[in-house]
Amino acid sequence: MSPSLEAIVHMSNVSKGKFNSLNHFADSFDITISGLYFYVALGALNIEKLDGGHVIYTAVKPTQAAKTLNCDSKKIARWCVMLAKRGLLIRDFGGAYKVADITTWYEVSTLVSNTQPDAEMSSDVKAEPIDVAIADHAFLTAANTSTPARDR
Repeated sequence: MSPSLEAIVHMSNVSKGKFNSLNHFADSFDITISGLYFYVALGALNIEKLDGGHVIYTAVKPTQAAKTLNCDSKKIARWCVMLAKRGLLIRDFGGAYKVADITTWYEVSTLVSNTQPDAEMSSDVKAEPIDVAIADHAFLTAANTSTPARDR
């Protein structure tokens, strides 16, 4: 069954709005749309839910990100360095990277997803608001374990 004309027009407006927001974000940090998508992907690799409901927020090395994302490791390393220079990523002493501001990452990732996170979850499995997750001691402990280092 084909979508209605109203649904197509609505999706067109939503898509244009999301693209304009993404383009504005990319322009404000002087990055490409590809770099923006990598930023979202790396942030997703930084966050992992463990058994018991604990969330860890750890840095990822470019080689590990390249392997997981099935991308060229040199390109991933260049994106990491560039995004760190723009203030979007933090590099630790071991050469791993993580998103500098989880709230910014969350907002951008909702723009690239095809649905809003809360809309697709059942009522008994709602996502915690980001400020609640950040206030969680386990999340904070993992988030503050590394210190930024200078890029080469």
